[in-house]
Amino acid sequence: MPENMPQNPTDALEWIEQRAQRWIDNASALGLSEALAQEVLDLAEIARARRRAADEAAANARSATRAWRSGIRDAKRRTRAAIAAIKAKAAATGDPGVYTLALLSARAGPGQAPPPQTPRNLAFAVRPRGEVELSWQGGGPQGTFYIVQRSFDGGRTWGVLGTTTSKRFVDDDLPTGLEEISYAAIARHGEHAVWGVPLPVRLGTRPAECGGRAGRDERAGGDGRAA
Repeated sequence: MPENMPQNPTDALEWIEQRAQRWIDNASALGLSEALAQEVLDLAEIARARRRAADEAAANARSATRAWRSGIRDAKRRTRAAIAAIKAKAAATGDPGVYTLALLSARAGPGQAPPPQTPRNLAFAVRPRGEVELSWQGGGPQGTFYIVQRSFDGGRTWGVLGTTTSKRFVDDDLPTGLEEISYAAIARHGEHAVWGVPLPVRLGTRPAECGGRAGRDERAGGDGRAA
């Protein structure tokens, strides 16, 4: 036990608490007034209460930060889906005013660049928490982006899951109870939309179901696919 009061606030508080009651009990023998010894104890108790409040506030701040990050992550995910729908509308109508109305920058117009490469070797891996991570290969002119499509009925109908400029995407919005989902990546630039080979993903716990790859590349199509 140190004889001198430490400089560190936490250590100093513990040092005072270890002595305050003894000082009250032995005030006369120590040359202290009982009032001064009691004041030392009272102030130590106030400091301890404020320390607990500070610790609680710090814990609440950490919790609030986690909630904020989760909230903006969810907002960004759904915003990406909305942007993909807006792009699909602009492309389908050929109306650049759709971008202006949405406060988005327009992509290159029709015929201003060659088509992008077909997305190939679409593969998946199931993360420990159940998200499906997709990856593929491909390329194209500057401004090429990818529309990730998802189907719950074996590829008969498709819905836009999100867009990305990289060749990787994580589906973290899976409905519960599904056994099989199909994914497809569409390379897009200007008027050009090039489908890659769709990839069925069977959800389960067996090692064989934790990763996979689409088959031989070919142009694919079907009802409900974005153009």
